[in-house]
Amino acid sequence: MSSAAKEFEEFARDCVRLAERADTPELREKLLNLAREWMHAVMDDEDAESAAQRRRPMAGRSAA
Repeated sequence: MSSAAKEFEEFARDCVRLAERADTPELREKLLNLAREWMHAVMDDEDAESAAQRRRPMAGRSAA
């Protein structure tokens, strides 16, 4: 997991913690939606990292 993805995941956790203490159902829902968006960012970052790794040439691979 990249450092950005780790940071995004922590933001999502913060949103969930805040949602647990929200005064209104509306605020709770907004915070949980924001947490979901951060988790989507984590997944997007991980997908991009995986794609970049697949594009890198393998070490020691001959150019046949």
